[in-house]
Amino acid sequence: MDMVVDEERHAATAGVDFVERLGPDASATVFAALRDPADLAHAAAVSRSWRTLVMAVHLSKILCLRLFPEVSIFTRIEQSATSASSSSNGVNEEDAGSTATATATAWENHKREQRVYMRLVHALLSPLLSPHTWQGCIAACIGASSTDNFPEEGIQNTLVPGDMDMDDMESYWSSGGQEDPGVPEFLMYKLCSDLCLIDEIRIQPFRAYEQPDHPIYSARYVRVKFGCPKSPLRLEDLVSEDNEGQLTADDNYMWSYTSSEFPMLQVVVFVKLSAGFISSA
Repeated sequence: MDMVVDEERHAATAGVDFVERLGPDASATVFAALRDPADLAHAAAVSRSWRTLVMAVHLSKILCLRLFPEVSIFTRIEQSATSASSSSNGVNEEDAGSTATATATAWENHKREQRVYMRLVHALLSPLLSPHTWQGCIAACIGASSTDNFPEEGIQNTLVPGDMDMDDMESYWSSGGQEDPGVPEFLMYKLCSDLCLIDEIRIQPFRAYEQPDHPIYSARYVRVKFGCPKSPLRLEDLVSEDNEGQLTADDNYMWSYTSSEFPMLQVVVFVKLSAGFISSA
């Protein structure tokens, strides 16, 4: 027992590296237990051997996928030349020599993957850790499956957070209606970025205060779909007086995600659909 203690003291005094002492397999298991991206970033900054292990075992990617499984649908990683050059200042070429089995090209890929996934997980977590940074993800209205009276009852009214617009006029969207109540209606929006973290979707049913008994007009359920157009959207594809908000054919889009049905409460409050979606185009 005394011999073991003496060996530990000698190792600490001599500055033996934790990774070198445990070996790569055991060290990777310990590092993989980290749950906070900041802890992993700090670990990678301790020494060259720690940084090498974090990169070689793809721990940044593993942690990102653990927190956001939807990232697994990404097919490739692209990095701008400016970002790549500015990010490489802290890591020099002699780092490649610390991994004897890695070629220069493979090692550059490790470094690039480390930077990309650490920045990605930081960007995706920031809105969750700092609620004041939350913002709407909708950039524009593309169209609706039908509109009863355009533009007074058009899809653009759904972006107004309340029953009344700036002119104190009732603000709502109304479909043209179907003989079969089981036929669904659609509203389509353009998001503000090719990659969006959607933490919550809010929908408020409309109450017609000017009608007798103030009836509530609401869908029975809501389903959310994410996708991208098969060809780039043109300005004329968005809501305008010319197209009267009419939605283009659904087969013009590729849908990568379709949610289950969310039943709508028949009350005049914001119904929150909280699921933590990631939309990527």
